[in-house]
Amino acid sequence: MPDINLRVAIEEKLGLSDEVPLTKENIKSLIHLEAQNKEIRSIHGLEFAQNLTYLNLGSNQVQDINLLHNLTKLRGLSLYANQVSDLSSLESLTSLEYLNMAHNPIRDLSPLSNHTNLETLDLFDCQISDVSPLTSLKNLKNLILTHNRITDFSPLANLINLQRLDIRGNLGDDISSLQNLTLAEFKYDEVCEIAPLGTSVISRIQARNYPLVFQAWDNLIGPMEDEQTWKEISPWNNEMLYTERVTKHDLHWSPFFGLWWETSEAEPTYGLSTQLGGDLEAAKAIRQQRLDRNPNMLFLVEIRIHNHLRASAFPSDSEFWLRDSNNRVLQNNGGESMMDILNPSLQNLLIDRIVAIAGCGLFDGVMIDGFALNAIGFVGRHLHSATNKEIITATNQILSNVRARVRNDFLILVNVNRTKPTAYTEYVNGTFMETGHDSNGSYTREGLQKIEDTLLWAETQLREPQINCLEGEGVGTSPPNSPENQRWMRVFTTLSLTHSDGYVLYTDGTRFTDPKAPDHRHLWFDFWDTDLGQPVGEKAQLYENREGLFIREFTNGWAVYNRSGQAQQISLPMQTAGVASGTTSFQHTVPDLDGEMYLKTEVNADVNGDGVVNIQDLVIVANAFGEAEPDLNGDGVVNIQDLVIVANAF
Repeated sequence: MPDINLRVAIEEKLGLSDEVPLTKENIKSLIHLEAQNKEIRSIHGLEFAQNLTYLNLGSNQVQDINLLHNLTKLRGLSLYANQVSDLSSLESLTSLEYLNMAHNPIRDLSPLSNHTNLETLDLFDCQISDVSPLTSLKNLKNLILTHNRITDFSPLANLINLQRLDIRGNLGDDISSLQNLTLAEFKYDEVCEIAPLGTSVISRIQARNYPLVFQAWDNLIGPMEDEQTWKEISPWNNEMLYTERVTKHDLHWSPFFGLWWETSEAEPTYGLSTQLGGDLEAAKAIRQQRLDRNPNMLFLVEIRIHNHLRASAFPSDSEFWLRDSNNRVLQNNGGESMMDILNPSLQNLLIDRIVAIAGCGLFDGVMIDGFALNAIGFVGRHLHSATNKEIITATNQILSNVRARVRNDFLILVNVNRTKPTAYTEYVNGTFMETGHDSNGSYTREGLQKIEDTLLWAETQLREPQINCLEGEGVGTSPPNSPENQRWMRVFTTLSLTHSDGYVLYTDGTRFTDPKAPDHRHLWFDFWDTDLGQPVGEKAQLYENREGLFIREFTNGWAVYNRSGQAQQISLPMQTAGVASGTTSFQHTVPDLDGEMYLKTEVNADVNGDGVVNIQDLVIVANAFGEAEPDLNGDGVVNIQDLVIVANAF
């Protein structure tokens, strides 16, 4: 068995010690094997496991499965997310009751035509166009054909025992031939063209309590039991925990709610599609579930105007790709295929796609990447021969036409890094400031000042309602919850609070230390659970005119942000509790390059406890000057400040 990863998985399953080799004889005792995500490339040697009844090699790199043809006792086989294109070796495995071949480049299903024992067949995201070989599989109960290229579903009409059928994401939309099937669950595409549901965007924005946190894509992590090991949190590995965490955020892109771009014969790829579709009732239910947990949440969809993550977005011969002199599609250094934004037909397509998102009332707006330097600073810009002016003109053409066709409160958020989108102020509601790091692998005071300046500019210049989003990048060499990362999280949270009415995010920063780490991955910090209420004070106000020390009042307290170069003593007009420090006092110390939120606390000015604050309480305090009690402001001595507290409480 040349593939060491497969051999190790089998040896572990059989409990073989290092002294006992895997042989043709002892492998016959293998009945059940699950070896997902093991980087297995070859199954050579597995053909001797003749008593195997269940095999799961999902998420590996297997291409050739010819050696499976002798494993005739197999009743369950899962090879999802491999590189299998030929199913002919499965023709003899007619005992199969369960088969999962999802995410494989499969075109021909004819080897399955005699598999009359099959009850469950998963062919999600293959390359299937013809389902006629399935017409004889009369015992099928569960059939998944999502995201293929099927135009004719009529061969499925004979599958009278089907209970669950999923045909979403195909080219055909005629399901009339399937109406006589008695299905318990039938998932097919409905085009999402509905009016906005529930509370308006403006009402949700006005009702927000601070701090506000946004989620960029789906890269959440949480601590394991030892709180030193981190795990991904996703809808696939823990839907309940994911929902609980994602709904702590007040703005999120991109929650598709199970919908996707509808393909058809006229629009055969997802990048050409101008309609969102899927199970609308399920999508509405997911959205409502999230709003039930956070009524002020906003939902945006990412739209790409410069590149596509996958080359399958357009046909290979599409005029929309940006090409070199040899007619090859150009890719940026992230492996993304570049689009030719100067193509007027592509501009119209992008406009139609954004309008389609607006027409699906489940979403509140779009997030458009690649808008640094007025949308000429995108990754791969050097590959485009167009002038900066031409790109800005094309981008304005897209945004102006979108604005003419969508509702007034439809939100447009653009990723500007630390730059100002001066060319698009009348169209854009907010900036996504993906700030990166300064040259020191973290942030300098000068860098923070640049961020403040851009954020304040956006707060005064962009279209209402505004949704500016500030992202700080963590120190990837430290644990996400390390003291250093918690301090920088407080810096960015309080910078956002003192300089904007927008949203904040602080990532784990591992994308700078681990090339495989996803962007925007982050913890939820307890600091963000604070309820500061709504802003009362002005933005970017210096405390006592001290350079680099900013303060802003909210209904429930104050936010203070310090980049002054030294620790700062502050005094607030009432007793407050520091959220991070835990200190309750009138006076507080804010370390340099740090921030804090201070919550207002009630001071009991009824010193004699007779149920009312009056002159008697004043006398008690006045007679105790210089003593330790009743010290109402917590500064260690009874003085005039305590007298003022009582007087103000009359």
